[in-house]
Amino acid sequence: MAEIWIGKQILPIVDTVHEAIAGGRDWYTSLPHIKFIMESPYFANVKEILTLAANLGLTVSEVGKVFCETVYGINLARNSKVYQANLAGRGLSILSSIKPSSSDKTIYEAAVKAHNETLDLPKLSVELAKIEAEISSIEKEFEQAKDTMQAWKKEALGNLESAKNKLIEAIKDLKGNRRRGAKVQLGRATMAETAMKTNQVPSVFASANFSIRSALSWDISSSTKYDISSLTQNNCVANAIVPVLPGAGGIVGAGAVIGSIASWLLSSFFLKGLAGFPMQMLDALKHTVTSIVLKVLGSSGANAYRFLAASVIKAGKSLIPVIFASTGMFSAAWTFLMPYALPIIGAAVIIIAAMKHKTELGNNLYVYGQSTDTVYSLATAHLYDTNRQEMREQLQLMATTLITESSYSFKKLYGVAANDKGKPVMVLNLLKDIQNPLSIVGEEALTELVGGDFATIMQTALTLF
Repeated sequence: MAEIWIGKQILPIVDTVHEAIAGGRDWYTSLPHIKFIMESPYFANVKEILTLAANLGLTVSEVGKVFCETVYGINLARNSKVYQANLAGRGLSILSSIKPSSSDKTIYEAAVKAHNETLDLPKLSVELAKIEAEISSIEKEFEQAKDTMQAWKKEALGNLESAKNKLIEAIKDLKGNRRRGAKVQLGRATMAETAMKTNQVPSVFASANFSIRSALSWDISSSTKYDISSLTQNNCVANAIVPVLPGAGGIVGAGAVIGSIASWLLSSFFLKGLAGFPMQMLDALKHTVTSIVLKVLGSSGANAYRFLAASVIKAGKSLIPVIFASTGMFSAAWTFLMPYALPIIGAAVIIIAAMKHKTELGNNLYVYGQSTDTVYSLATAHLYDTNRQEMREQLQLMATTLITESSYSFKKLYGVAANDKGKPVMVLNLLKDIQNPLSIVGEEALTELVGGDFATIMQTALTLF
């Protein structure tokens, strides 16, 4: 039997969550999708982000814990009697009450940079169109999510039947208030059983009012509307760079950009090729990822996105098994989101790592080719006010020129961008495919590629020329 959240049988926890919390980096890098990232030249940027991420293991563990807290919060929001008529409105109301702060602006700027530069989604989304079939074929441990939901429903029905039988027997011997109380419980259990068997949610099902409290408070207005009826299935191509708009640098702007990245990672990568996933529910996963990222980064905007996720789940209720506890607790949000723990955690970790990533730039470019033990070719260049995309493109151009103008066949060909202190900040193995070079990360990998210490190798090469 699966472990349960806060002692409630109606809230089982999938093994993925325990593995994430306990396994950290080792667990995360063993996932089929992350292995694919590490091995594909198309994901060089993402590989670099994950490889260089400080405390990646702690981030994975924290995301695993926050995932459970977030899904539980979404379930409470879905069950809220006070806001049931307009869950999305409640989420937007929370966003509109959030006051601007410097930390909020920092989160927004980090999100934009992650989208535009660190992950470079405009370019990545175009590149991945070439390998859609390969992405679709990645093994998906969460492929049986629907079966998991139905198994939980069957177990819940069994628990409900057992509780009803115990109440029926107990009522025979009870009197007064205890008897009346037991009858109320029996009525609630009977209602829950009927709802589960017909898969119809009663108009009133929450036995308590729930509130999700915020530790911070900011103020910004929003006219954003969330409506599941407007959702359509698409490839979520990030073909436009998110602009840094004046006045948008708050939690609304940050959430929108983070949500855009999450939507792309989910639909174009983690869920790509997943049969049977209802695309109408994509925004529920997107808002969940957004909430987790904001929570880990310390923003109270996380609470708003729990209500937005709950709104999507409510609108898509016909797509989710109806599951109640004998107490009357409804677990629609938990039932739907928990089986998709892996893609949600997977996307959240990438976004957090990308937002925390420090971009290092190198103005000094070197492309080094070795034909034999004694024959070398070297091209050098210097850039001003550069960025990582320009560094990569210039190294590729230099390598192409070196091959064209040289009469040698190279057994080694790599490009290096170094800062003014001579530290390599980008290293590309250009030998097999200049257009899709392998990004080399880490001192050991660099030493293996160049055959020794980079500074010594460059000094020797420059002396020769």
